[in-house]
Amino acid sequence: MVNQDLLHRLQILKKFNPRCIFILCGGKEQLPPIEENRNEETDVFNHPIVLYLSHNNRIELTEMKRYDRPLWNYLERGYESGDWSGLPTQKIQPKDLINNRAICYYNKTRKRINRWAMEALKPEGAIYLKNDDEENDKADDVYLYSGLPIMSITNNKDYELINSDEYIVCEVENDTILIVEDGEEHKPLEIGKEEFHKLFVANYIATTHKSQGATYFNNIYLFDKLKMECDRRIIYTAVSRGTALNKIFIGKV
Repeated sequence: MVNQDLLHRLQILKKFNPRCIFILCGGKEQLPPIEENRNEETDVFNHPIVLYLSHNNRIELTEMKRYDRPLWNYLERGYESGDWSGLPTQKIQPKDLINNRAICYYNKTRKRINRWAMEALKPEGAIYLKNDDEENDKADDVYLYSGLPIMSITNNKDYELINSDEYIVCEVENDTILIVEDGEEHKPLEIGKEEFHKLFVANYIATTHKSQGATYFNNIYLFDKLKMECDRRIIYTAVSRGTALNKIFIGKV
């Protein structure tokens, strides 16, 4: 997801370093950066700036590496014909979101499901952290406890955070929170409790835009699927976060 500002900066670098060839990776079926506010589809790999940066070179991968064959076929069929039928519906419990992931279209759905899961899964002694900043519309009230999945909502140089990276809370102390990157074995990162709402949200469920770039190997539960189907890039992005078709479900609570 290269936004217009970054694309412009790369163009300037190329101008002053004409021998430099950029390698740009991505999928034409997926969504543009959310800040671009573009509704129309763009043939990004034939965009003049992209061709300029890559010296008109292009490699298209056609061999399956990320998905199994049924998921590959489902994505191809859905994107080309608009037929996204066939996914089973599964009623879930909060515990199902501990090791699995949910993806939604609406921000209000994200808030509702995260709140539902936290209310059920929080242990005794969990710390309630209210968002008092009315201007910060990204932040939500949360319960802080060991095992809470969270997602970064901004880039931050001080903590070396990248927007949409996923973490797990491993310890909550008086004024600090220790977190580790989900799936990685790194030294825990210490965050001031007062900074939490500026940097993170709960992540039992995330919107399609925020999930873009992630790969989930366990079950995925889709919420607001009919709305997702209004834009084939959105439903494609959501479903393609998985690796196997038999692990993709329409979620119901």
